[in-house]
Amino acid sequence: MQQIIYDATKIKVYEALEKWCQLAKKDKDFLTGFWKRILENQEVYQEFVYYLEHHELIAQYMVRGYSMIDLYVCQMDRYNIQHDIGKNDIRCNKEKMVLQAFDVMLKMSENPDEIIKKLQSGEGMDKM
Repeated sequence: MQQIIYDATKIKVYEALEKWCQLAKKDKDFLTGFWKRILENQEVYQEFVYYLEHHELIAQYMVRGYSMIDLYVCQMDRYNIQHDIGKNDIRCNKEKMVLQAFDVMLKMSENPDEIIKKLQSGEGMDKM
């Protein structure tokens, strides 16, 4: 009889994503779309798994010089501008911002020109 090797990583990642979407108040459509896109992009998927395991961004994958850290910083800046504060306070949902940064990275991987144009237009992440 052959050994069966079972890797439950994807199940655990999906379950973590599901919880994360609930905390970030993202609907089922977002969850389904995000999951489909991240499975199609192994580089972003690996960064996502690393983040879930270590709670830090590694920024190994880049699209035209932009890393996950760059996109996360843009999310933080956007939060500060929207709330007219100079720093992230206790109400700031940093997990939601990381999830949004991963979403933007997936979009950037699919259509870099459009996303980079928005990033460089001076409006930051406002249109994403």
